[in-house]
Amino acid sequence: MRFRVQLTIISTILLSGSWCLSQKEGNIFWLSLSFRAYLAQIGIWLGIALLIYLALALAAKRSKEAENKMAVFIAIVSLLNLLDYGMRAVFGQVSAWPNEVLFSWAVLTLLLPALAAYVALKARMSRTSIEKAIRIGIIPCILLIYYALPSEFVELRIEKPRRVKNRPPIHLIIFDMLSYDVLFKDIAVKQNYPNFKSFSGEADLFLNCHSPAESTGQVIPRLLTGIDFAEVGHTGIQWLVRIESSTKMVPLSSCEALFSLAYEAGYDVFLRAFAFPYLNNFGKYIQSGRTYPFDRLWRVGMHSLVWPILSPGGIQHQKTVECILRDYLSRLHQDPRNTLFYTHWNIPHDPFIYDGSGKKLSRFELTKQLILRNDRMLNYCNQLVGTDVVFGQLIQAIKDSGSYDKSLIIVTADTNVGGLDFDMRHVPLFIKRPNQSDPRIIHSTVTNLKITNYIRHFIRSGICDTNLLLLQSQYGDLASEL
Repeated sequence: MRFRVQLTIISTILLSGSWCLSQKEGNIFWLSLSFRAYLAQIGIWLGIALLIYLALALAAKRSKEAENKMAVFIAIVSLLNLLDYGMRAVFGQVSAWPNEVLFSWAVLTLLLPALAAYVALKARMSRTSIEKAIRIGIIPCILLIYYALPSEFVELRIEKPRRVKNRPPIHLIIFDMLSYDVLFKDIAVKQNYPNFKSFSGEADLFLNCHSPAESTGQVIPRLLTGIDFAEVGHTGIQWLVRIESSTKMVPLSSCEALFSLAYEAGYDVFLRAFAFPYLNNFGKYIQSGRTYPFDRLWRVGMHSLVWPILSPGGIQHQKTVECILRDYLSRLHQDPRNTLFYTHWNIPHDPFIYDGSGKKLSRFELTKQLILRNDRMLNYCNQLVGTDVVFGQLIQAIKDSGSYDKSLIIVTADTNVGGLDFDMRHVPLFIKRPNQSDPRIIHSTVTNLKITNYIRHFIRSGICDTNLLLLQSQYGDLASEL
């Protein structure tokens, strides 16, 4: 009895101590580890523990030797995630693994139970030897628990009563890695992307818009506040920032941001986003908020055992897009008035989830693509076709709601697409002003860092001042152009 309990506890901890929980601060931030999700993980681990104990008990009914062999089998399988630590220590993030390493690890992941069974059947280990191994494993298991135990959780959902007012809707639509270089040819949107092209004919089109940084985590805090911080960092659930004249990092929530200024002006804030802990930082200003993890949380407890064959990352990517779009369309159908719609989309960022016609890839196709790693430019172009389809559904829904003409609609990206040698800061920017009748093509250099200032001015005055998007030194250039 004692032997089974000890082995069950040790094996469950080893098997559950995956890499996804090891870097607890980064993974809480990126995987959106909520308290509810963590309870689900505990449930999974308790289920695993029960299966391990029952397997040992059934083997013991046959003989003590059979129980010893079952113990060896379980011990070997439980080391799978520790091997995963080693693989990542040698080769880095999975996305950087060479194809041959990726394929070999996938095969080994699936064959390890068979290998463990072979060793268990051939090996002759006494109960004393196994008990010594258990005692040796106690300290590493305690360290694993300490290392993986989260001290804070991400808030994923907020719903509050609406405030009834009759003000024009504001839509800020941010796509992750929407590439100017792929979307445009010369000074126009390519015909391959008809919904973006159609919208560009009804809005101001900025040909030289630049993002304030080269990664999403660095861009969003700057874009939300209009401040080009000297430094941006984070804890598990909080963005931290530092201005140039200070040496102290402070919470981003202490700065005036897009959500606080909209809330204080009487707007309801509707937020749908992915990965980042928006609600922990700005929840008190959000009327309806939902964030989605970048990857599937249930994989945390059994990461290596199911990756990549049984659970390609694109599945969660597809679900996130579907959920954000569904919620957006539902809110538009209810009543779009007096609402700041803020959506931070996970597309067209990889994993690539669309084919050349904009249709979703199947689970098999996602796995095949992950292993074969086809041409990145081709995959990205397909992804952009799918993004165009989603964008078209969104714009059509705004029109169907009857609020399109009165709405301020801003469409941009956090960064350009990586891995294709483009300027990471050159991003698209479209702005459709309320009741706009004069779409313009603007060549002057602007920055989406100033979008919050632009929206603030619109909320307070009802005027869309394009000059606010310019760097101060270029103000005169845009004034002459307009």
